[in-house]
Amino acid sequence: MARGIGRYAAPAALCAAAAVGYLGVWIAYGLQSGQEVSQLALRHLQMINYQAVAGGKPESLVANLLAPGRWLLNEPLVLASRGDATHWQLLMSNPLVFWPGVAAAIWVGYRVARKRSAGEVFLLASVLALYLPWFALPRIKYFYYLLPVLPLLAAAAGGGLLRLLPQPGLPLTRPARYRLLLVVAHLGLALAFWAGSFPAVTGMWRREPRFPRSSPSFRQAFAPTPHQIDIWLNQGDTS
Repeated sequence: MARGIGRYAAPAALCAAAAVGYLGVWIAYGLQSGQEVSQLALRHLQMINYQAVAGGKPESLVANLLAPGRWLLNEPLVLASRGDATHWQLLMSNPLVFWPGVAAAIWVGYRVARKRSAGEVFLLASVLALYLPWFALPRIKYFYYLLPVLPLLAAAAGGGLLRLLPQPGLPLTRPARYRLLLVVAHLGLALAFWAGSFPAVTGMWRREPRFPRSSPSFRQAFAPTPHQIDIWLNQGDTS
């Protein structure tokens, strides 16, 4: 029985740490502002109400509800400024991490259905808890709302890659060498993509680029496309 309890100790500790951290921030805020518990509870209800309906329109209800489904496509999202169109930023996840992570999360779900593992159950439950609720909200939603899920997808993809590595102490057979080469090549390509797109995702590039090593061909590849969504940061509206 002690062994069974130990399997769930790490996930339970993570949940407890998150709860303590969240409550600690609000307790400190309440003490500093002099607000009572009932007022803090009302503030939470107000936040929930706002987050549920912000930007929602009756004619776009179905599109808003189904929007999280398109997040799995990892479509590039370009943020631009109304005041200066040369200021823009690319929002997208590394496809060599994101899509393998989605596939690995599905694989984890399959493993959980066959044989429950505390770590895999925690990983899958966390992904679903942070992703599925967005389908129930009619508000306008954007891909970057998926940010808390990305480390979990990376962990799932990393777990899959670890299973491809040769087992320590066993002979390095030809299939094992191929798997090792595949893992190294994948990690190298993922790192290269991150390094190449770093100026775009950090907003370093401009129409007159200030980043000394920016590639015009790469910048053109991420120029505005039919899939681009302009978010006017100065006013906070879309057009």
